[in-house]
This record gives sequence, structure tokens and C-alpha cells, in this order.
Amino acid sequence: MADEESAPLIRRMIDTHCHLQTEQFDADREETIAKASSAGVSHFIVPAIDKASFNATLNIASSYDNIYCALGIHPHSAMEWNDEVRKLISDEIDINSKVVAIGEIGLDYYYDFCPKEQQIKAFREQIELAIEKGKPIIIHTRDSIDETLGIISEYYKESSGNGTNGQLHCFSGNSEQMKRAVSLGFCVSYTGNITYKNTKLTDVVRETPEDRILIETDSPYLAPVPHRGRRNSPEYLGLIAQKIAEIKQKDVNEIMTLTTQNAKRLFLRTAGIAVFFIAFLFSADHLLAQVGNKPPDSVMTKERRENEEIIKKQRDELMRAQDERRRDSIKTVQREQEDLMRDAIDQARKDSIRAVEKIAEEERVRERAKTPIAWKAIGIGAGVGIGNLSGVNQGRRQQLAPTSVLATSFSIGTAITRGIDFEISYNSFTFGDDLTRDGLFRSGPNSPPDRLDTTKRPKQDYYVPTREDMSTKYLSFDFRFVINPRSPVKFYIGLGYMHVTITNTQTFYKADSNGLRLANSDGSLQHSFSRGGMKGLIGARFDWELGDKFILTPFAQIGAGFLFTGEPQINGFDFNTAGDPIVFTHLNVGATLYFGWFGVKRYQ
Repeated sequence: MADEESAPLIRRMIDTHCHLQTEQFDADREETIAKASSAGVSHFIVPAIDKASFNATLNIASSYDNIYCALGIHPHSAMEWNDEVRKLISDEIDINSKVVAIGEIGLDYYYDFCPKEQQIKAFREQIELAIEKGKPIIIHTRDSIDETLGIISEYYKESSGNGTNGQLHCFSGNSEQMKRAVSLGFCVSYTGNITYKNTKLTDVVRETPEDRILIETDSPYLAPVPHRGRRNSPEYLGLIAQKIAEIKQKDVNEIMTLTTQNAKRLFLRTAGIAVFFIAFLFSADHLLAQVGNKPPDSVMTKERRENEEIIKKQRDELMRAQDERRRDSIKTVQREQEDLMRDAIDQARKDSIRAVEKIAEEERVRERAKTPIAWKAIGIGAGVGIGNLSGVNQGRRQQLAPTSVLATSFSIGTAITRGIDFEISYNSFTFGDDLTRDGLFRSGPNSPPDRLDTTKRPKQDYYVPTREDMSTKYLSFDFRFVINPRSPVKFYIGLGYMHVTITNTQTFYKADSNGLRLANSDGSLQHSFSRGGMKGLIGARFDWELGDKFILTPFAQIGAGFLFTGEPQINGFDFNTAGDPIVFTHLNVGATLYFGWFGVKRYQ
């Protein structure tokens, strides 16, 4: 490092964070390093990002004199952190002077690649390892800078370290956060994003102390303008220095000089001591050999050579194991990428099919909208369902049979407008009761009921009713209002007037005073009465077009009526309705076939 101190200061820079070990540089790594050196980059700091990258990171550092490295687990890979990885890093620091820091480590809450708790655990334990080994840390933080600063403040005191505790790489915080990092003894590093038009870092860069500022490329990411969008390279480091010089209104050579000094103080101080110590040993060995006090190999004793060989074998085995794990990791990632690609292609194909189907359906709807629909000029329909009558003879003594029975309906109707229909319907249902189980006897159709009493012999014959039926037929005039006329399934409500005719039919036979049936005494009695009332209904239907003239409309509806006018029933029947209100319900399903000899627009 002494030669470097005496060299000209113009265009001497240190790229304090670049990933030259990644596969993006496999094709032209040596050429990239040569171009960067020609552009004035004298040293490179290459941090690892996960366990699989350790081997490549150590290899590139050992292959170039001016490349140093850092080992650590990135927050995206924090699940890999364990005691085995900790030992790998610790052992490598002990035997390899090219490992100048622990990194990159930190917290990243922008992506959800690893649980926060595991990121924090890995971050803390790597800080503890760095303090134990006396190494600086390289920190990655995204959407987590306040929590990151809070954690490092637990390990580093205010105004300590003189900028040698570590590097906040690719800094993107505000001025207050920058000042807090500086107060904890950290350097702040800037990369190509400060050259972007939308950057918010200009004032932060301007306020960063000169003895704490670093420059980096973070290659292959975040290429500066005018190379934005392409692979970044250390040869562009001068563009970042130039931007800082513009912001701070200083000469670019001055910025290169002070950032180089800051980088050496942070990363290369221990490396410089090691180089000096080795040089001293060889100088002392040469001097002692000249005076004859010790043999030429006195410094490298037999025991030390054996230890060095053991260490070299262990390191080779470690590198082979790491390389094998790296290849396995790469294969796993490739398989996952292939699976993701297949899934993406399959999903894209399904999405394309759905899009085509949607377009085709929309086209069918547009074409259908152009065709007319038959006007419902006249319709004939039929239906079946359940009729129920209540309120009949509420005070009678015998129990009435269930009144929910099969009902039929026939209708004729027309459409007045798109949303209003008119319909006339004829409906009928019949219910009755087998009266023999009641043991009721009557002396005549107009006499009050009585029970057979053997202790009181009547002086006249009895009429014994055996069955009574009530036939209900009604004519209904309904207006129906469609709630959603453009929907395929249309809901409607209705209001109308109904005229009901109820016919009672009673069969009976004649019995003597002893209750014995008389021969040839069967008979029947029938009476009808009518009432009018209001009717309300609610239902749903579907219009099924049959060509351009006919529409078949299945429907389901329920109607309720209240009869409030009309004559009462005579007293001679069990189903006596005199003075009783009558309420009925009618649930029916069916279909109506409409015919229209002219068409109208489908939507209006």
C-alpha cells in the first residue's frame, strides 16, 4: 500500500461494493477488471450474498492482488444463517487476509423473501461476529433503515470508530438518518442512483461529511446515467465520483482522493498491516541468512510448513464442498425457474383462452343485440301447484282436513310494455273431508249437528253426512310489473282482482232412530256461493326465444288473495263460511307460450 500512497492522486478510486463474482460477469470478468483499472479503479471490495457465493467470492479475491472480499449472509438468504456458516466465516477470517469485512448483511423489508425475525437474528449474530474478529460490516438496508440504525446503535457507541465500524452500502435514507449513521462510526456509500433524475439524495450527499463518504457501483446493478438500464460495471465508478463533485462543488480528483482514503481506512487497514508484516519477516529472514545466524528457511520451520499444508488441505476441501453446494443451489434455482416458466406459460395460455372467449362472447352479445325480439302480443299458459284455503268456519266443532291440495291454472296474457304484462287466469282446486270418522248425525241439511245418543231415542230418522267437498274456482285479472326487464331471469310483482266461486257438495244417507242405515237412502246436497277480492303476487320467469315469432316463458310464482265481498254459505254444511273472511294462497309453476307477429328492438 506504500506504493499507492506515493502515486499520483488523479483517477485513483476504490469500488467499495461490487459483485464481480456473480454469473453476470462470467463471460468477460477479466476484461471488465482490466477496463475498470484503466478507468482509475485501483481496488475492488467484493461482498458475498449467501453461502453458495462464498467459494466464488474467495476465488476472485485470491486470483487478483487488488481485489478484497467480505463474507456474510444477505437478509434475503437469512434462513441460511446457522452455527456452521458462522464457523465457516470465522475460520476464513483467521487464515485469509483478503477477507476484510463481514457482509453484506442487514435488513430488507421491501421483499418478503425471509421472515423479519430471522433477518434480525442473522443480522445481530453477524454483527457480534464482526466485533469479535475486529472487522467492519457492510450493511444492506431497504425499507428498514430506522430499525437497522436502532440495532447497530446497541453494538456501537456514539462518536466511535472514526468511520471504521462499517459501510451503509447504497444509502437511500434522509439527512437525519445519514447523520445518525455517521455518529455511530459508519461510512455512507453512494452508487449510480444518485445520478438519476428522480433521485432524492442530492441534499443528503451534499451534507455527508467528507471523511465518511464512499463510492461504489454495486455492479452489476444500478448503472449510472448514461448507462442506466444496462449491466453496471466498476469502470463507471468515475461517473458517481463526478456526480458527487458536482453536488459538493468540488474538483472530481479531490472527491476521488478523499473517498479512496476513506475506503483504505475502513477496509484496507488490516490488509496493509498484514502485507507489511510479511514483508518484514522476509526482510529479517534475508538479513539473518546473510550473517549466518539462522538457516535460510528458519522462519518457515518444519512444524509451520506442516501446519500450512494442513490448513491448505482444509481450505481446498472447504472450497470443493462450497463449490459443490453452489452447483447444487444453482441447479435447484434453475429447476425452480423452469417450473415457474412453465407455470407462467400455462397461465398465459389460459389467460389468452379466457380473453379470446370473453371477446367472442362480447361479440355474440353485440350481434344478438342487433336482432329484434318478438313482441309478446298474445300468450297462452298453464301451470300446476298448491292451493291453500283458510278462515273457513272458524267456530265449527270438527277438525277440518288439510287444505293444501293440488291446484291447476290456465292463463291468457299480453305484454303492454317491456316491463308491464296483463294476464287473465282461470284456477281451480278442490279439498274435502271424510266425515264418517266424526260420527256426526243430522236430522236434516238445515238442522244443527248432534251426536248419536243411545239413551235418547229420537222420534225421527237421521241424515248421516259421509263426505263433504269444497271446489274452489277463481278467475283472476292481474297486472304484473317486471323489476329487471333486461336480465335473463326476470323478477316481477303483481296486483289484481279475483272472483271466486266455492261449491260445497255433501253426500249422506238416512238412518233410523236406532242409527241403522236405511236402504236406498243415499243422497247428496250441493250449494255454491261467490265472493270477490284483491290478489297480490310475486314471481320470477325466464324468456326463452324460439325463433323470431315465439317466446317460451317458464315461471314460478306465489299469489295471495283476501276475499271481502259476496254471499255466505248456508248452514246445512260443515264447511260453513257465513261471516268468515277467506284468505287463500296459491303457489304454482308453469310456462306461457307467447306469439308475436312483429318484432321490436331487443333493448330499448
